[in-house]
Amino acid sequence: MKERGKLNTVCNEMDRYDMQFLGIAETNWNGQGSFKTCTNHTVLFSGSEEGYSHGVAVILTRETNDALIGYSPISDRIIKVRIQAKPHNITFIQCYAPTSLTSDKEIDSFYNSLQETMDSIPNRDIKVVMGDFNAKVGQGLTNVACSKFGLGKQNIRGEDLLKFCSSNNLTIANTLFQKHPRHLYTWISPDNRTRNQIDYITFSQKWKSKIKNVRTRPGADCKSDHQLLWVEIRFQLKKMEHPLPPIRLDYNAMGPAYRITVENKFETLLQCEEEKSAEKLWNEGKKSLSALPKRKFPRKKEENVSGSQKGPYWQWRKGENRKPEESITKLMKQTTDAKMPMSKG
Repeated sequence: MKERGKLNTVCNEMDRYDMQFLGIAETNWNGQGSFKTCTNHTVLFSGSEEGYSHGVAVILTRETNDALIGYSPISDRIIKVRIQAKPHNITFIQCYAPTSLTSDKEIDSFYNSLQETMDSIPNRDIKVVMGDFNAKVGQGLTNVACSKFGLGKQNIRGEDLLKFCSSNNLTIANTLFQKHPRHLYTWISPDNRTRNQIDYITFSQKWKSKIKNVRTRPGADCKSDHQLLWVEIRFQLKKMEHPLPPIRLDYNAMGPAYRITVENKFETLLQCEEEKSAEKLWNEGKKSLSALPKRKFPRKKEENVSGSQKGPYWQWRKGENRKPEESITKLMKQTTDAKMPMSKG
């Protein structure tokens, strides 16, 4: 994603293929955060603290961003995003697995971190794990984690992926539909002679009936050695409702007549000789206040640290990281080539 204008090209391809959610692997961005593009897409990213290796990100359309509950940047290889939808919320995990040349220790560390992320997802959520797994599950194999319509021969990393999917009740969507090989391979070698299927979208087995189609889009202009992997999932997004700010009245600006009326109401309650419970006194006091005539009172004007009267948009999100928008110009200088597994909802 280092090339100038590449991010805008990818966002335009999202619109052309009517995609709502796009995952990117190997962004080579550092740091963690979010920003908006000039095409009104929201980018959430997670990279390394030092250097520009690895990195993952997701791109959301305006409609999907409105349904965003929050996101958690786990590491430079994993990011978690939670979307509010019907009948259940959807949690996406975008990841970038180590290559087949790395040590078994690094592979184990990646899958342990991925498993911890899976365990943190609420049980009722629909789980979607996708990205560049650098693994080949092969074709002709049928089990609970995949169907027989894969591509090529299975390797050791493919076995690791199948074990992870089986233990988490996930199914590999790429293998569910019989397609021409040009709609199955997701990676092309630099010499254009080798084509492999190493990018996958996995889905909760219980909800795999919601998957309507999966295929690559070789015609997508993404300027990457990976093909755009596209899946059609039928879910209805649910727009997040922002909590209303509390109403704070300026009691000092109220007229003395109103205060006298309130005092008289409570004085009657206090002079009562009958012993009453605290709950009964509370109910009678509430009833007395509600019986007062409705009037319009001035409201207090609250200012946040920056001086604006409306609080920052990110304050209401709880338990998930949201950061203020950053300059896209600054981030464009920190980017390199990207790989494009994706999911549409």
